Amino acid sequence: MRKIFTLGIMLLFIGMTISSSVGFNLEKQSIKPISSGNILYVGGSGPGNYSKIQDAINDSSNGDTVYVYDELSPYYENIIVDKSIDLIGEDRDTTIIDGNDLDLFAVKITADWVNISGFTIRNSDEYWHNGITVCSRFSNIKGNIISNNYYGITIAISSNNTISDNIITSNHDGIYFLFWSLGNTVTGNNISNNSGSGIYIVGDCNSNTVSDNFISNNEYGIYLFDSCNGNYILRNNIINNVRHAYFKDCWKNIWRQNYWNRPRILPVPIIGIGRTGTYPELPILWVNFDWRPAQEPYDI
Repeated sequence: MRKIFTLGIMLLFIGMTISSSVGFNLEKQSIKPISSGNILYVGGSGPGNYSKIQDAINDSSNGDTVYVYDELSPYYENIIVDKSIDLIGEDRDTTIIDGNDLDLFAVKITADWVNISGFTIRNSDEYWHNGITVCSRFSNIKGNIISNNYYGITIAISSNNTISDNIITSNHDGIYFLFWSLGNTVTGNNISNNSGSGIYIVGDCNSNTVSDNFISNNEYGIYLFDSCNGNYILRNNIINNVRHAYFKDCWKNIWRQNYWNRPRILPVPIIGIGRTGTYPELPILWVNFDWRPAQEPYDI
């Protein structure tokens, strides 16, 4: 029943659209182009600068860069990135996209090959709302602060994306994998102080890699639920969570060389719930192991 409900919500993510109005500013356009396409500027005071991020995205083409200054920050917008562009903020601490809980997302990626970096993305904290919703392939979310959202980043039916070097904090769940999301990589992030799970993987999300992250002070560090198999959880610092790791109805995931709160001599058991495979199915205790836990925390 939960799976059906979650699928319905996910379809709402995919169906949402937004509109925006055009504004222009002047000057401040000395940034060197980052990609082979054109560069469009938001904020600042250069001739032809946009005042809304969405307006610049609407006028961009595949391969372009949208560069956002912090002078008009915070940007109270709900943004759809539907082209293969680089969306770059001037400074992740001061270039802010504030969803203001006006939609299910602050930022939604629907095109493949999108790069987003250099932003604080915040305040989509109503139930089911997302800082970033990823519905794409081969996109990169790097070097951002994702905070005060219900789900910091939701990866929905998406593959081969990379989430790296972000600070993901003070959300309900930090990163949420949703249904048939395959081959994604989560690496080098600080995922801390989320009231639910640091990383929550649900429903046939397989062959994802979670490596070299600092996962701390969450209710659950990592929670896997409902047929998530073949995921790799490697070399993470998993520290000071209420429960470091848990799984339910999935047990074929690989845990290797994580640091579990303190030095460990023996293998670390990860205890979860499985099913008997009989009718009626009955829950049973099941155990995975990190056979070679790290003896000291990694420098992440």
